[in-house]
Amino acid sequence: MKIFLTGVTGFLGSHVAEALCAEGHDVHALARDPASLHPDIAPLLGRPTGRLVLVRGSLFDEGALRAGCANADAVVHVAGLIQARRESEYRKVNAQGTHTVLTAARESAPGLRRFVLISSQAAGGPAIDGVPRGPDEPARPVSAYGRTKREGEVIALARAGEVPVTILRPPVVFGARDRMLGRFFRAVARGRIVVWGDGTNAFNVVHAPDVARAVVLALKTPHPSGSIFYTADDHALTWRSFIDALAATTGSRVAVMRIPPFVFILAAALSTAGAALTRGTPAFSFDKIAELREKAWLCSARRTREVLGWEPAGSLAQALAVTHEWYRRAGQL
Repeated sequence: MKIFLTGVTGFLGSHVAEALCAEGHDVHALARDPASLHPDIAPLLGRPTGRLVLVRGSLFDEGALRAGCANADAVVHVAGLIQARRESEYRKVNAQGTHTVLTAARESAPGLRRFVLISSQAAGGPAIDGVPRGPDEPARPVSAYGRTKREGEVIALARAGEVPVTILRPPVVFGARDRMLGRFFRAVARGRIVVWGDGTNAFNVVHAPDVARAVVLALKTPHPSGSIFYTADDHALTWRSFIDALAATTGSRVAVMRIPPFVFILAAALSTAGAALTRGTPAFSFDKIAELREKAWLCSARRTREVLGWEPAGSLAQALAVTHEWYRRAGQL
């Protein structure tokens, strides 16, 4: 199959590209800056089959989008904005970007078999009363990021009668090449880490290669257009149990410091003020505070298992060990 992919230079997009090429697909991937392609997947370029072809351009470059989508059998839209100064910036990429990619796909790929949108658990919202959220429940996003990812979903679902649409909602994603959770791994490796409140907030995680495998399955497994699937290891974690799992994997002894929420709020205020002065993006924002305040970010992958036949490839401990080893080899610990 010819597949058009966005987000290839990002963490999750690189894993999706890897998985699609391993299946023998030719992946034409949008890249605003081809030089930022991760070295891990550079060997996929130029192979005779299961190859990666870069298409220079952005989500708002109509020519590049049409060229990438031309006669594509499927489109996988991974690109999104996870940090921004204001909601309008999130919306431009997460919602309007979905519209531009979907429009190009409809116009340039008349035989399109599937449009896969990588959304987020944040679009569905947190669990209510600790009950894992299912894909049929009304969306209740609590952050600007979540609201704009949900807007992207709505845009895609509005075309589900014209184009076969699948939406994947991963929770917290970890794995090799991740810069965001890399800070967390480094803190554990150094033996000292801070947690929000008492560290009992519950959540799910998923290994990036498992999300990529869900994409592969969504492309080849029959299912209704408009389907929404959570891709999560259904094992509920807390920040304390996640830290314990990491410590067991790395052999580290970790001192966990409980930090009152107001300290995180102060950190968000300082980060936001600093970003305003430098016209940059805050490393820690009030938008993230809105998500941290929720007691449970739990979701159910039951439908994903039943319809797509998806399962995490291994245990959480195995996935953490693989990730830790990558950070160690990359000299990032």
